Amino acid sequence: MVEITREISIDTPKKQIYSYLIDYPSYPDYMLGVDSIKVGKKLDKLRSLVVYKVLMFGKEVTYTVKMTEKPFTGVSWKLHESEYLEKNSGGWVLTQAAKNQTDVIYNLSLELVFPVPSFLLRKHVNKQVDKMLEEFKTYCESQV
Repeated sequence: MVEITREISIDTPKKQIYSYLIDYPSYPDYMLGVDSIKVGKKLDKLRSLVVYKVLMFGKEVTYTVKMTEKPFTGVSWKLHESEYLEKNSGGWVLTQAAKNQTDVIYNLSLELVFPVPSFLLRKHVNKQVDKMLEEFKTYCESQV
């Protein structure tokens, strides 16, 4: 299992970043490794089942998470269904740092159903998350 937390500052207002985070179908436009997303069943006003298709270790992996929106402060998710993942949970936490700057905390807990040496999984996930966050920051700041 891998658990990671990253903190970044993005020169974009918190409400704008939140609007990107809840626009799930647009994730493939700026999140590395996400091939496609389909919003499935809406559980209530703030929770939905979201189906991800990603490339992981050279294999296409599809999984469903339960996304929970926390208006203007972030989103979180928990694994609902997957053939290859034992655990996938995490979230984004947004804090307005200045008028047009937001501090973002991203956390992820991931475990596969098949054995992968933890140092390899950690290396792969750290690399992917760092690239994804850099792409997300660039996307947010280019939209201002």
